[in-house]
Amino acid sequence: MEDAFLLSMTSIIEIIRDDGSSLGKYKVPPGGKPVSEVLDSIFMKHGLVGALVEDASIDLTKSDLLTAGHTYTFQPENLAKALSDPPAIMRRYKEQAPSSFDLHTVRRVQNHVDGPLFRCDRSHLGTLPGPLLHPIFGEFEDNLQNSTLLTREDHSFVKELCDTSIEFFKPESARQTEVFEVLGVYLKRRINQGAKIEDGSIMPCDGCIRGNSPFPIYAIFEVENELASTSTLKDFQGLAYYSRFCIEGKESTAFLFSTCPAFLIELRGPHIRVTAMTYQDQVTASFLTCVENIVHSNSMRLASVFKALKLGLDSLETFYDSIQGKAEGSKPLPFLDKFAPYSLWLNPNYKFKNSIGNKQLVFLAEDANKREVVIKFCRRYGDRVHRAWYDMGYAPELLEFQRLAGGFYLVAMEFLGDPWKTFFLLDDQEKTECRSVVLDALKKVHGLSVFGPENAGSVHGDAREWNIMVRRRNGGFEVKFIDFDWAGQHGVSTYPPQMNHVQIAWPNGVSDGMPMEQRHDVDIVSNPPGPSSYSWRRHV
Repeated sequence: MEDAFLLSMTSIIEIIRDDGSSLGKYKVPPGGKPVSEVLDSIFMKHGLVGALVEDASIDLTKSDLLTAGHTYTFQPENLAKALSDPPAIMRRYKEQAPSSFDLHTVRRVQNHVDGPLFRCDRSHLGTLPGPLLHPIFGEFEDNLQNSTLLTREDHSFVKELCDTSIEFFKPESARQTEVFEVLGVYLKRRINQGAKIEDGSIMPCDGCIRGNSPFPIYAIFEVENELASTSTLKDFQGLAYYSRFCIEGKESTAFLFSTCPAFLIELRGPHIRVTAMTYQDQVTASFLTCVENIVHSNSMRLASVFKALKLGLDSLETFYDSIQGKAEGSKPLPFLDKFAPYSLWLNPNYKFKNSIGNKQLVFLAEDANKREVVIKFCRRYGDRVHRAWYDMGYAPELLEFQRLAGGFYLVAMEFLGDPWKTFFLLDDQEKTECRSVVLDALKKVHGLSVFGPENAGSVHGDAREWNIMVRRRNGGFEVKFIDFDWAGQHGVSTYPPQMNHVQIAWPNGVSDGMPMEQRHDVDIVSNPPGPSSYSWRRHV
C-alpha cells in the first residue's frame, strides 16, 4: 500500500513480473510514456521480450501511453515470435548501410543519444575481454601463446602470405583475390566474396566464411588495399555487416540458442587484426590481436595468429553443429546482460542476478539453494590465501575457483550482505574503534603457514578500506577480508603491473613488480592511502 501511495504521488511507473518481482521504475512525462519505449528498455536491460498488461487484464498496444502512478505487469512472449518485431537497436542496424561507416558516421552512431550502436573497445560502455565473450575466443588466446602447435605447414603458409601481402596492388579486388586464395587453402575453407542471404540478395562484404546454411556466420573479412587508403573504418564496417547477418538469421537455431560468436579479420595492406564478435543484447566486440604486420620479420607471431584462427574456425563449426540439433520447442537462450560473461550465463551452478556496483567483472548470483553468491572474473587470484584466511574466520567462504580458457579465473564466494558493510562506510569514530580489530586480524592471518611450514607467511596485497568487510557483533566488530586478487606469499609474490598510482598514494615499497610484504598490509590499514600527486612526467 505504501509503495502504491508513493507511486501515485510521483511521475513514475513501476513494471513488475507475474511473480511480483520488479523490472524497474520509469519516469513518465506529463503526456504519458509510450509502451514501446518501456518494452525496448526492458529488452536492453534484461534481455526480455513481451507485452505490458494493465490491471491484470487489459493488454496494451505498443502505441498506448502509460500513466504516472500506475503499476503494470510484464508478460513474456515466445522469443522467436517477438523477434519478428525487432527492438530499437535492430532497427538502428537496418538504418545504416555498412558501406557508409566513415569517421563522421562512426562518431555519430557511437555517441548517439540512445547509446552506442556497437559495444566495443571504442564506446563509453566498454566491452568484455574476448575470452569472456565466448570460450572459443579464450581458446584462441591460449593457442596464440602456444608455439608448440606450429608445424612446417604453418610457417610455409606464412612465408607465402608475406610474399603476396607485401606486393602493391592497383585495384583492391586484386589484393582480395590473391590473399583469399592463399588463405582459403590454408584454412581449408572457402572465403566467399559477398554472401547470398534469405531473400536472395547479396550481402556485399569483402569476404565471409559461413556454415551450410545462410546463418551462422563464422568469420567476416574486411580488406583494404593499403592501410587508411579509404575513408571507411574497416572495423566498424565489419561490425555493421555482422549486425546485418544477425538480423537475417534472427529466427535461426544459431541465433536463438547462442550469442553467435564469429571472427572479424581486417586485412589492410600487409596488416591483419582479429576481433571477437558476439550478439548479446546488441553487437559486442573485443580485439583479440593488435594490428600485426604481415612481413617476414614478424613470421613467428603471424604463424601463431593464423594457427589460432584456423583452430578457432574449427571450434566454431563444432560449436554450431552441436546446437543445430536443439529440439523443437526447447527454451531459447535469453539475450544476455550487457556485462555478463558467457561462462556465467551457462554455468549450471548459478543463476545470474545483476552486476555489483560499477565493477564490470563482479556479479551477484544465486546457487541451487537460493543463497546469494558473488561471482568475479579475473586473471590472477590468491585462492590458497583466501581459503586459509577463511579457515581462520577472516574471509568469506570460497565456493568455486575455476580456470577458464584465455587466462581468466571464475571465482565464486559467499556474499556478505546486510548487516555487513565495507570499512570505508564506517564513520570516523567507528573506524578508530574498528582499526585495532583489523590490525589484530592481520597479525593472526599473517602468522599462518599457507605455503608450507618453513615459509614466511601470506600477504593480502590490497588491504584498503573497500576490501575489508565489518559488522557489529557482541558489542564489538567482526572482520573479513575480500578481493584476494593480488594475495600471495610474503616476500616472493609481486605486485601486478599497471597499478593505479594516479589516484592512489600507495605506501613506500608498494609498486608494480615489487615483492609484497606483510608490513605493507599493516601500513595500508594503519594509514589508508589518500589521493595521489604522482605524475609520470616527473619520473622520465
